[in-house]
Amino acid sequence: MPDSEYSSKEKRKLKGAERTDEQALRMERLENMGLLATRVAHDLNNMLAPMRMAIPMLRSSVADANARNLLDSLESTVGRATALVRQILEYADGVGGQLQLVPVQQLLEEITLFVTETFPRSIRIENRVRADLWQVNANLSQLHQVLLNLCVNARDAMQHGGTLRLGAENCVLDAMAAAKIDGGRAGSYVVLQVDDTGTGFSPLVMAKIWQPFVTTKKAGKGSGLGLSTIRDIIAHHKGFIQLQTALGKGASFRIYLPAVGNPPPRPVQSTAQQTYHPLVTSRG
Repeated sequence: MPDSEYSSKEKRKLKGAERTDEQALRMERLENMGLLATRVAHDLNNMLAPMRMAIPMLRSSVADANARNLLDSLESTVGRATALVRQILEYADGVGGQLQLVPVQQLLEEITLFVTETFPRSIRIENRVRADLWQVNANLSQLHQVLLNLCVNARDAMQHGGTLRLGAENCVLDAMAAAKIDGGRAGSYVVLQVDDTGTGFSPLVMAKIWQPFVTTKKAGKGSGLGLSTIRDIIAHHKGFIQLQTALGKGASFRIYLPAVGNPPPRPVQSTAQQTYHPLVTSRG
């Protein structure tokens, strides 16, 4: 065997071994992070417990309306933090959390109002939600996290301003349409939409976008866990997610959640024919 051919084969073996070692190290790192996250979540839960107990006691001894409003805000924040801790523990244990009927329109309105109040004014916020959305079974806390995570990613991709669009509509996919979406399945769905006019993703990033630790943000600005976790959450909901993007052309996420009840077994009207309730927000 010629030395050059032997050398080439040895190089390929070495590269393959290096990739295997990298994958093993990544898996070990993920396992260690999971153990650390579980310990931190338990500690946070213990810290939140006295707050949950103290708030009702404080409310009974406070008469000032402003002070009561502050306590209400604190109680809401502690409740959301508790739900997040519970979600971390469920995720670490391999449990997806309890599913229930979720008012998607109300959830999107809450997210829209939140980003309108907190995102830079250089970002225009738009909301288009179909008036007669079908129902979905979901974990409300997880769905809130998914949407907020995508909105924050969109904000970070529009450093010089742009447009963030939130929406929801009914959709029926036949086998041909479902085959065009990675992980897609024929059926009736409520589709949640998060679009931005930001930097978008390159083909190189798209090839590994759903892997843990992949991020387009600067060092220290993102863990790269967001989109990987989002896909896992949506998969637990028996749904799937579609991303359309191009470098410099923004990103468009479509989250398909199975509709419950008895939606019509036929294709829905085109977007132009559907009736929407746009949410008008003030940024004054």
